[in-house]
Amino acid sequence: KTGDAARAQAEIQASYIIAIQRPRDETAAFIALEKTCKRHTFAERAEYLFPKGGKDIRGASIHLAREAMRVWGNMRTGFRVVSDDDERRTLEAYAVDLETNAYSARQTTFKKEVYRKSAGEKQKVLLNEFEHDREIRELTNRNASLLIRNCILDIIPEDIVDNART
Repeated sequence: KTGDAARAQAEIQASYIIAIQRPRDETAAFIALEKTCKRHTFAERAEYLFPKGGKDIRGASIHLAREAMRVWGNMRTGFRVVSDDDERRTLEAYAVDLETNAYSARQTTFKKEVYRKSAGEKQKVLLNEFEHDREIRELTNRNASLLIRNCILDIIPEDIVDNART
């Protein structure tokens, strides 16, 4: 474990050194994101849309956030499981700008349950690790993606993302 911690620390330090040596070009990042969003196949996945309270809720998708992070450069993201029991799992995700040290972290707790249709009725199914490992992993990844998206969007200037969505 000591070797793993040292390796992780060295990786993070190297990321900061590279960020200092190769600073971002904000204008180039702006243009690159705009160009990516003009591709039809990407544009279809760049926003989410869902109805809520009789209105359509729209926003930048995880796909747009990840692409914005890629072109913005010099950022790191990740997540970890903070707590886990038979019924709930708590995750924490983060994003950090290696040039400015801007940092965003968010947490969420979700129930390890899904709804399934059986004979036309929705039934709540509590997932356990042994029988439903794949479904728990999918719930974890879905929740982590939402957290990471929001962390990225906390750091990258809003006007860059908004321009890409138009």
